[in-house]
Amino acid sequence: MKPDLEVKGVSDLVKKFQSAGSDAKSNGRASKRIDERPSSTSSAPLLPERPRKMEQAEQFVNTKNQEDQEIEIIERTEQTAFQAVNFPDDEQCAYYRAPKVDHHGLKLGRSIVMFCASDKRILTVKSGSMAPIECWDVISGSRFGPAFSAGVDITTVASVKGNFVVGTANGCVLVLKLERGIFLTSYLALKIDLKMQLGSRPIIQLVKFGKNLVTIDSAGWMNLINLDLEKLSSQKSALDMISNVAVSDDLICIHGLHGDQDWIEVYNDSMELTARIQVDVKVGKISKLAADIKKGFVISGHEDGHVIIWDAASCQVVSIIQVGLLRIESIFVQDNLRIWLGFSTGRMMVIEWKQASCKQLLEWKGHSSNISGIQQDGDIVLSLDGSSLIGLWDGTLFECSTAFKRISLSYEEEVKAAIFSWNVAACGDHEKLATVVDSVTDNDVSLLVVGMQEIVDLQQSAVARDLLRGRNKEEQNDEPSLSLEAKNIVQSLQKKLDLELICAQSMVGLLIAVFAKRSLSSCQVNMSLVRCGLGGMHGNKGAVAVRLLLGDSSFCFMNCHLAAGQTSTAERNSDAAAILRNLHFPPVYKSNAFLLGKEGALVSDHEHLFFFGDLNYRLNISRDQFASMTTLLRHDQLNKQIRETPFHPLNFFEEGEIEFAPTYKYDPGSDRFDSSEKQRVPSYCDRILYRSRIEKKSRLLSYESIDSKKQPYVQVSDHRPVIAQFMLQVKKNNF
Repeated sequence: MKPDLEVKGVSDLVKKFQSAGSDAKSNGRASKRIDERPSSTSSAPLLPERPRKMEQAEQFVNTKNQEDQEIEIIERTEQTAFQAVNFPDDEQCAYYRAPKVDHHGLKLGRSIVMFCASDKRILTVKSGSMAPIECWDVISGSRFGPAFSAGVDITTVASVKGNFVVGTANGCVLVLKLERGIFLTSYLALKIDLKMQLGSRPIIQLVKFGKNLVTIDSAGWMNLINLDLEKLSSQKSALDMISNVAVSDDLICIHGLHGDQDWIEVYNDSMELTARIQVDVKVGKISKLAADIKKGFVISGHEDGHVIIWDAASCQVVSIIQVGLLRIESIFVQDNLRIWLGFSTGRMMVIEWKQASCKQLLEWKGHSSNISGIQQDGDIVLSLDGSSLIGLWDGTLFECSTAFKRISLSYEEEVKAAIFSWNVAACGDHEKLATVVDSVTDNDVSLLVVGMQEIVDLQQSAVARDLLRGRNKEEQNDEPSLSLEAKNIVQSLQKKLDLELICAQSMVGLLIAVFAKRSLSSCQVNMSLVRCGLGGMHGNKGAVAVRLLLGDSSFCFMNCHLAAGQTSTAERNSDAAAILRNLHFPPVYKSNAFLLGKEGALVSDHEHLFFFGDLNYRLNISRDQFASMTTLLRHDQLNKQIRETPFHPLNFFEEGEIEFAPTYKYDPGSDRFDSSEKQRVPSYCDRILYRSRIEKKSRLLSYESIDSKKQPYVQVSDHRPVIAQFMLQVKKNNF
């Protein structure tokens, strides 16, 4: 699996468009294109009706016999998209490097609530009734003349062609200019150059739109005006409350609520409604909106750290990117789709998106409090925080682009590690399970991670009843815990292994246990879990995970059990995406073990990732075909998904060469593949995937399955265990 595509962003909306075909028929709530553009009118246009549900994939299948039909349905299931976890590639990111310009940040008084920059000048508005307006020089930080008061509350500011324009609470638009004094180089004071009364309602948004301006009042009326304050056209939005506005060269995008639903409306340069998008993506609410000024993309920032890129012309979600867990307070987009982000903690980030890939260019601590606005003036990007400090940053990123180097590292030691994974099919003989693990663990292994699936029989009525009622302790909270069955297995492992138990955690049928030599036993450990069963409510499917901090290196081990079934490829994709998205760990502050100075809350923060377990991906062939085939792996669902689906959540992981027989499904007590009436197709369900995200990567030493010739006790299960050995690189930072 090649990690060449780093952003795997796709949403439920993309799923609906892709799976329905070129006619763009969608399932459930989805984007709707309005082909007949309504003319400007004073009445609010009606919201589109929700389209019918998409027909099932089986209705598209036209096959000659039942066997071919089953295989065709499998192929169609693979093409179904999913809502994936999206992490920007930060391999080339400058480590904590702020793109500072020669000037220091500007402290321009107190209580600044909005600002606007143009021609190295900044217009600021303070909080309070009829607050004064001030104009400042960016270079020197000096103020041009005394403060100016418009005699009314200022609600929004913008700049067009070097002019500052403000909207007021009484429905006025004012064009402000700096009046020159006796000397042409001396600016004395602001003055009102033009004034226009658009109504009595407050103007809540004022944005530049090409060479013109668009104003939006509290009732949703939009007015297109030129710099001579002549009204060109008007339109009424159907939204009950407008929250955010974004513009490109010929599109206006407005986000707000209609009832209790989020919508984005798209208007052309004649103020005609062209499309509406119902925001029904399973991420946090939109907190900020921005737009690329040339390519027609709308970028939404969300309360839970997601960034969604929308195509305003086609009304489709193009990519979903998770950049953290914190609320995104500000977004600014440069011409080349470099997206500047400001967070509630004062951190700033720059990512660059190009079609199927996204790179994180920078991340740094820009402010000490939440960032309320980001703008660009020439080559300088300005950001405003809650303490009225305006930060100045190099918008070209020149210094950082020529110095993307990581902190000098020295690697103190190599640690040999082994990852063992086995679906034990509810085998109650703990001694046999421990014997298998011990017999395949080399003596020179310093770190052993054991992952087991189905340690209890989920088909038993008592287990199923407890699962549905949530009576298991681990089903009641997310705290690390061990069931009775898990404790018995761990105790048996402790007796067999010549290693110390570091930690263990279970969730219904899943168990992860970490053992290490005494020299590593003092490592810092955290555990987490994600439930994917029954719509994410229960832990019969999901993952249990362990985070280890060794020296200044971070390792995340995820033992997973994904959705079962020959045709459940889409569900497995969804489970994998949910695990990578929802696994969270306690943050570790001021640690050098994580990428880019992050705090380790997300899977993507860690330097070394391991995703393993019963992933349940099958072979897309029939049982009869299996008997006659010599090249099985090209029909493997996971490989096929990685190869053909650029947005798959696992395609930035790697896997060793598979040179062993399928690990599923065997008749218990024998080496025969399934001889029951179901005649299940043998498959490579049990896998170990990995990724190292630093310069000196962990090395895969071996990757194999354990058959009955090596250890007869493996016949207690219908799966065969797999084990991978690595040489882990444990570093220590030199600073």
